[in-house]
Amino acid sequence: MAWWNAIQSAQRLRGIAHVPHLIAQSEVEAGLSGVEMRAALVIRGDLNPSLYDGLSWFKRVRDHFPQTEFYVAAYPDPHPRAESAAEDLENLLRKLQAGAHTAITQFCFDSRRLEAFVLALEAHGISRARIRPGFRLPPASEENCFGVPLPREFEGRSLENREAALLQLLIDAAGFWGPEFRPHFFVMQDAASWRRVLRAWPSNSQANRGTPDSLADSSAPDKVCCKDERSG
Repeated sequence: MAWWNAIQSAQRLRGIAHVPHLIAQSEVEAGLSGVEMRAALVIRGDLNPSLYDGLSWFKRVRDHFPQTEFYVAAYPDPHPRAESAAEDLENLLRKLQAGAHTAITQFCFDSRRLEAFVLALEAHGISRARIRPGFRLPPASEENCFGVPLPREFEGRSLENREAALLQLLIDAAGFWGPEFRPHFFVMQDAASWRRVLRAWPSNSQANRGTPDSLADSSAPDKVCCKDERSG
């Protein structure tokens, strides 16, 4: 996959390591015995009801890999299937209390909502150092946004404008997070856009002064098939 190799190279230039996605699918669980991982994002998503619950799936994987550092999904815009934002926040807190090392935020295109979400977690005693913000290129419409509201200003906008919006979101988040800022990229096969955005990232930005991610070896990705997509 040329697009995937390209974005991996771009991330390495910025000292940002890839984190494999471990999706709750029956065939994934069946192959866990042959996998070695230092870090992984555990997300739900399975037709098998016994695997669909996110907390149960996380605990199963955690017990299988006691030495692995795990990430879980977090939702600045509540998960589409959550009954309320409060319920969604409680689900995340339970995963963190069950041993998740870090939460990776899912699609969010509004820096104010992203910041409010982090402040809410901090009010529950969760340091922002344990929250890794996830970013994707804003699409031209709400298609493939998995229920996340897309700001109206993005509708019908040019690719250049949407890339500029992504760059500004990254800059705003880096300023808010400070030294703990370690972004996660939802590639969505937008490698060309990501390369342009990363090249335009100011050389004096907080992201460039931060410490490279130490949870995964960017030169030797873990042996898990990865696919950046909306997580559960």
